Amino acid sequence: MNKNGDVVEILEQLYDDYCSGYSFLRLLGLTYITGIDSLPKIQQRDNWDESEFNRKREILNKVELIIINEAKRILSYFQEGLIKIVDENTYRDYRSEKDKVELTINCEELDIQRKSSVIIDVSNIKTSKELHLTLKESLEFPNFYGENWDAFWDSITGLVELPEKIEFVGWRILEINLPKDVAILKELLINYNNKSYGLKTVFIFN
Repeated sequence: MNKNGDVVEILEQLYDDYCSGYSFLRLLGLTYITGIDSLPKIQQRDNWDESEFNRKREILNKVELIIINEAKRILSYFQEGLIKIVDENTYRDYRSEKDKVELTINCEELDIQRKSSVIIDVSNIKTSKELHLTLKESLEFPNFYGENWDAFWDSITGLVELPEKIEFVGWRILEINLPKDVAILKELLINYNNKSYGLKTVFIFN
């Protein structure tokens, strides 16, 4: 890990790489989206009050050791030939299953603050596209989000960590406007909580 670089920018790039298909970067990606993604970057320092800037970036002290150790762990697999990049966004992973700990770890194990709640206003949504764009923005899906329910499931189970609580405002109106999409969305959210590897999220449908 380059000490001269901005950890926020480095993790942002690693998160983008993870979303592009490099699943071995999952732990570093989760580290980024569980609080660090909202931190000001060093290049933005002049736009902040100095004390507020430093206060917001205090979380970096908490996760620095996690980041360094994980970076060293992944690098060692490259050095040993157990992970090999074979093409853009394509790699070969020759590790044993017990070494792929990054695929099962979650926010609790990282001991990083998980976002507490998100309110999603769906009262004015009239089309499926509008719904997917709202979900993408509210839940911070990657730019390549495919705006369909398969992509939604892939995103909430592998690309982002959902907050502790999600409240949908205008749900009953949405049920009238998009009954089929609402039924699929609700089923996927229920299935998400049934997955043993994920943290539970409270869903409120108002």
